[in-house]
Amino acid sequence: MEMLQTTGLTRHFGGLAAVSNLDLSVPPGELFGLIGPNGAGKTTVFNLIFGVLQPTHGCIRFRQTDITGAPSYAIARRGLARTFQITSLFQSFSVLENVLLGTYGIFRINPLAALFNTRRPRAIELEQRERALNLLNFLGIERLRDEVARNLPLGHQRILEMAVALAAAPKMILLDEPFAGLSAEEIKEMIAKIRKIHEEGTTIMLVEHNMRVVMDLCDRIAVLNFGRKIAEGTFFQVSRDPEVIKAYLGAKRYATERS
Repeated sequence: MEMLQTTGLTRHFGGLAAVSNLDLSVPPGELFGLIGPNGAGKTTVFNLIFGVLQPTHGCIRFRQTDITGAPSYAIARRGLARTFQITSLFQSFSVLENVLLGTYGIFRINPLAALFNTRRPRAIELEQRERALNLLNFLGIERLRDEVARNLPLGHQRILEMAVALAAAPKMILLDEPFAGLSAEEIKEMIAKIRKIHEEGTTIMLVEHNMRVVMDLCDRIAVLNFGRKIAEGTFFQVSRDPEVIKAYLGAKRYATERS
Protein backbone atom coordinates (compact mmCIF):
# COMPACT_ATOMS: atom_id res chain seq x y z
CA MET A 1 0.00 0.00 0.00
CA GLU A 2 1.44 3.38 -1.05
CA MET A 3 1.25 6.37 1.25
CA LEU A 4 1.13 8.76 -1.73
CA GLN A 5 0.66 8.06 -5.42
CA THR A 6 0.26 10.30 -8.46
CA THR A 7 -0.81 8.92 -11.82
CA GLY A 8 -0.52 10.94 -15.02
CA LEU A 9 -0.40 14.15 -12.98
CA THR A 10 -0.41 17.14 -15.35
CA ARG A 11 -0.78 20.89 -14.89
CA HIS A 12 -0.87 23.39 -17.75
CA PHE A 13 -0.45 27.15 -17.42
CA GLY A 14 -1.74 28.37 -20.75
CA GLY A 15 0.28 26.47 -23.34
CA LEU A 16 3.04 25.54 -20.87
CA ALA A 17 3.07 22.13 -19.17
CA ALA A 18 4.52 22.89 -15.72
CA VAL A 19 4.02 19.22 -14.76
CA SER A 20 3.58 16.55 -17.41
CA ASN A 21 2.19 13.03 -16.96
CA LEU A 22 3.93 12.50 -13.62
CA ASP A 23 3.77 9.07 -11.96
CA LEU A 24 5.14 8.91 -8.41
CA SER A 25 4.77 6.36 -5.62
CA VAL A 26 5.92 6.94 -2.04
CA PRO A 27 5.49 3.99 0.33
CA PRO A 28 4.93 4.45 4.09
CA GLY A 29 8.07 5.28 6.06
CA GLU A 30 10.14 6.45 3.09
CA LEU A 31 12.19 9.65 2.91
CA PHE A 32 11.67 10.52 -0.74
CA GLY A 33 13.46 13.31 -2.61
CA LEU A 34 12.14 15.35 -5.51
CA ILE A 35 14.92 17.25 -7.27
CA GLY A 36 15.57 19.07 -10.53
CA PRO A 37 16.93 22.34 -11.95
CA ASN A 38 15.23 25.66 -11.23
CA GLY A 39 11.83 25.79 -12.92
CA ALA A 40 11.57 22.01 -13.17
CA GLY A 41 8.10 21.98 -11.56
CA LYS A 42 8.93 20.68 -8.07
CA THR A 43 6.95 23.20 -6.03
CA THR A 44 4.09 22.95 -8.53
CA VAL A 45 3.93 19.22 -7.74
CA PHE A 46 3.65 20.02 -4.02
CA ASN A 47 0.95 22.59 -4.72
CA LEU A 48 -1.01 20.05 -6.76
CA ILE A 49 -0.70 17.35 -4.09
CA PHE A 50 -1.77 19.71 -1.32
CA GLY A 51 -4.72 21.20 -3.18
CA VAL A 52 -3.26 24.68 -3.70
CA LEU A 53 -3.50 24.11 -7.47
CA GLN A 54 -5.93 21.95 -9.42
CA PRO A 55 -4.46 19.44 -11.91
CA THR A 56 -5.33 19.67 -15.59
CA HIS A 57 -5.26 15.88 -15.79
CA GLY A 58 -4.29 12.95 -13.61
CA CYS A 59 -5.00 11.48 -10.21
CA ILE A 60 -3.57 11.92 -6.70
CA ARG A 61 -4.16 9.27 -4.05
CA PHE A 62 -3.18 9.60 -0.39
CA ARG A 63 -3.55 6.59 1.90
CA GLN A 64 -5.66 4.86 -0.77
CA THR A 65 -8.10 7.79 -1.04
CA ASP A 66 -8.49 9.93 -4.15
CA ILE A 67 -7.68 13.51 -3.06
CA THR A 68 -7.49 14.98 -6.58
CA GLY A 69 -8.85 18.52 -6.46
CA ALA A 70 -9.72 18.36 -2.75
CA PRO A 71 -9.25 21.57 -0.73
CA SER A 72 -6.10 21.88 1.38
CA TYR A 73 -7.94 21.75 4.73
CA ALA A 74 -9.58 18.42 3.79
CA ILE A 75 -6.22 16.99 2.70
CA ALA A 76 -4.60 18.13 5.95
CA ARG A 77 -7.35 16.40 7.95
CA ARG A 78 -6.49 13.13 6.20
CA GLY A 79 -2.97 13.33 7.59
CA LEU A 80 -0.87 15.24 5.07
CA ALA A 81 1.09 18.35 6.09
CA ARG A 82 3.56 20.64 4.33
CA THR A 83 6.03 23.46 4.78
CA PHE A 84 6.82 26.24 2.31
CA GLN A 85 9.90 27.80 0.67
CA ILE A 86 9.02 31.05 2.44
CA THR A 87 8.05 30.43 6.05
CA SER A 88 4.31 30.72 6.68
CA LEU A 89 4.45 31.48 10.41
CA PHE A 90 2.37 34.05 12.27
CA GLN A 91 5.29 36.40 12.77
CA SER A 92 3.76 38.41 15.65
CA PHE A 93 2.81 35.25 17.60
CA SER A 94 5.10 33.46 20.01
CA VAL A 95 6.73 30.14 19.18
CA LEU A 96 4.27 28.31 21.45
CA GLU A 97 1.25 30.14 20.02
CA ASN A 98 2.24 29.14 16.48
CA VAL A 99 2.41 25.47 17.42
CA LEU A 100 -0.85 25.67 19.40
CA LEU A 101 -2.58 26.87 16.22
CA GLY A 102 -1.30 23.77 14.46
CA THR A 103 -2.93 21.48 17.02
CA TYR A 104 -6.46 22.61 16.10
CA GLY A 105 -6.49 19.98 13.35
CA ILE A 106 -6.77 17.21 15.97
CA PHE A 107 -8.32 19.01 18.94
CA ARG A 108 -11.82 20.24 18.17
CA ILE A 109 -13.91 22.13 20.70
CA ASN A 110 -17.70 22.34 20.64
CA PRO A 111 -18.54 26.08 20.26
CA LEU A 112 -21.32 25.91 22.85
CA ALA A 113 -19.08 24.13 25.35
CA ALA A 114 -16.41 26.79 24.78
CA LEU A 115 -18.99 29.56 25.21
CA PHE A 116 -20.06 28.23 28.62
CA ASN A 117 -16.48 27.36 29.59
CA THR A 118 -17.29 23.77 30.51
CA ARG A 119 -14.76 21.26 31.78
CA ARG A 120 -14.14 19.62 28.36
CA PRO A 121 -12.80 22.74 26.56
CA ARG A 122 -10.47 23.44 29.48
CA ALA A 123 -9.19 19.86 29.36
CA ILE A 124 -8.62 20.14 25.60
CA GLU A 125 -6.68 23.38 26.05
CA LEU A 126 -4.37 21.61 28.52
CA GLU A 127 -3.90 18.73 26.06
CA GLN A 128 -3.10 21.19 23.25
CA ARG A 129 -0.53 22.97 25.36
CA GLU A 130 1.07 19.70 26.45
CA ARG A 131 1.31 18.49 22.86
CA ALA A 132 2.78 21.79 21.68
CA LEU A 133 5.40 21.83 24.44
CA ASN A 134 6.30 18.19 23.76
CA LEU A 135 6.85 19.02 20.08
CA LEU A 136 9.05 22.00 20.91
CA ASN A 137 11.06 19.80 23.26
CA PHE A 138 11.27 17.03 20.62
CA LEU A 139 12.70 19.50 18.09
CA GLY A 140 15.02 21.17 20.61
CA ILE A 141 13.46 24.66 20.70
CA GLU A 142 11.38 24.45 23.91
CA ARG A 143 13.54 27.21 25.46
CA LEU A 144 12.29 29.58 22.76
CA ARG A 145 8.58 28.99 23.46
CA ASP A 146 7.88 32.61 24.51
CA GLU A 147 9.98 34.22 21.77
CA VAL A 148 8.12 36.08 19.03
CA ALA A 149 8.50 34.19 15.72
CA ARG A 150 9.83 37.19 13.80
CA ASN A 151 12.77 37.44 16.20
CA LEU A 152 14.04 33.94 15.46
CA PRO A 153 16.95 33.31 13.08
CA LEU A 154 15.91 31.64 9.82
CA GLY A 155 17.11 28.22 10.94
CA HIS A 156 14.88 28.26 14.00
CA GLN A 157 11.96 29.65 11.99
CA ARG A 158 12.20 26.64 9.67
CA ILE A 159 12.33 24.25 12.64
CA LEU A 160 9.30 26.02 14.12
CA GLU A 161 7.43 25.65 10.82
CA MET A 162 8.08 21.90 10.97
CA ALA A 163 6.75 21.86 14.53
CA VAL A 164 3.56 23.59 13.36
CA ALA A 165 3.19 21.06 10.52
CA LEU A 166 3.70 18.17 12.95
CA ALA A 167 1.27 19.55 15.52
CA ALA A 168 -1.71 17.84 13.86
CA ALA A 169 0.06 14.44 13.91
CA PRO A 170 0.35 13.95 10.12
CA LYS A 171 1.18 10.61 8.55
CA MET A 172 3.25 12.36 5.87
CA ILE A 173 4.90 15.76 5.53
CA LEU A 174 6.01 17.62 2.38
CA LEU A 175 9.14 19.72 3.00
CA ASP A 176 9.69 22.42 0.36
CA GLU A 177 13.38 23.46 0.37
CA PRO A 178 13.81 23.41 4.17
CA PHE A 179 17.54 24.16 3.83
CA ALA A 180 17.21 27.27 1.65
CA GLY A 181 19.17 30.21 3.07
CA LEU A 182 20.63 28.28 6.01
CA SER A 183 24.23 28.41 7.16
CA ALA A 184 26.40 25.28 7.23
CA GLU A 185 25.78 24.88 10.96
CA GLU A 186 22.03 25.37 10.56
CA ILE A 187 22.00 22.77 7.74
CA LYS A 188 23.60 20.22 10.07
CA GLU A 189 20.97 20.96 12.71
CA MET A 190 18.13 20.71 10.18
CA ILE A 191 19.40 17.36 8.87
CA ALA A 192 19.37 16.03 12.43
CA LYS A 193 15.79 17.26 12.98
CA ILE A 194 14.49 15.73 9.75
CA ARG A 195 16.15 12.40 10.56
CA LYS A 196 14.56 12.47 14.00
CA ILE A 197 11.10 13.12 12.54
CA HIS A 198 11.61 10.31 10.01
CA GLU A 199 12.80 7.87 12.68
CA GLU A 200 9.57 8.51 14.58
CA GLY A 201 7.67 7.01 11.61
CA THR A 202 6.61 10.04 9.57
CA THR A 203 6.82 9.60 5.81
CA ILE A 204 8.65 12.55 4.23
CA MET A 205 8.79 13.95 0.70
CA LEU A 206 11.52 16.52 0.28
CA VAL A 207 12.22 19.14 -2.40
CA GLU A 208 15.81 20.37 -2.18
CA HIS A 209 18.62 21.82 -4.31
CA ASN A 210 21.50 20.89 -2.00
CA MET A 211 22.73 17.62 -3.49
CA ARG A 212 24.88 16.71 -0.50
CA VAL A 213 21.83 16.95 1.73
CA VAL A 214 19.73 14.87 -0.69
CA MET A 215 22.47 12.23 -0.86
CA ASP A 216 22.69 12.05 2.95
CA LEU A 217 18.96 11.99 3.68
CA CYS A 218 16.89 10.42 0.91
CA ASP A 219 16.15 6.73 0.44
CA ARG A 220 15.03 7.29 -3.14
CA ILE A 221 14.88 10.24 -5.54
CA ALA A 222 12.88 11.34 -8.57
CA VAL A 223 14.34 13.95 -10.93
CA LEU A 224 12.16 16.45 -12.81
CA ASN A 225 13.12 18.55 -15.80
CA PHE A 226 10.61 20.90 -17.49
CA GLY A 227 7.84 19.19 -15.53
CA ARG A 228 8.70 15.69 -16.74
CA LYS A 229 10.22 12.88 -14.67
CA ILE A 230 13.52 11.92 -16.29
CA ALA A 231 14.93 9.50 -13.68
CA GLU A 232 14.10 7.74 -10.43
CA GLY A 233 16.08 5.57 -8.04
CA THR A 234 18.78 5.88 -5.38
CA PHE A 235 21.08 8.90 -5.40
CA PHE A 236 23.85 6.70 -6.84
CA GLN A 237 21.60 5.63 -9.73
CA VAL A 238 20.17 9.02 -10.68
CA SER A 239 23.46 10.91 -10.29
CA ARG A 240 24.91 8.77 -13.10
CA ASP A 241 21.93 8.99 -15.41
CA PRO A 242 22.86 10.80 -18.67
CA GLU A 243 19.51 12.65 -18.78
CA VAL A 244 20.06 13.96 -15.25
CA ILE A 245 23.61 15.07 -15.97
CA LYS A 246 22.45 16.81 -19.13
CA ALA A 247 19.62 18.57 -17.28
CA TYR A 248 21.97 20.00 -14.66
CA LEU A 249 24.92 20.82 -16.95
CA GLY A 250 22.97 21.93 -20.02
CA ALA A 251 23.06 20.14 -23.38
CA LYS A 252 25.99 22.12 -24.81
CA ARG A 253 28.26 21.69 -21.78
CA TYR A 254 27.26 18.02 -21.49
CA ALA A 255 28.24 17.43 -25.13
CA THR A 256 31.57 19.22 -24.58
CA GLU A 257 32.45 17.17 -21.52
CA ARG A 258 31.50 13.95 -23.30
CA SER A 259 33.72 14.70 -26.31
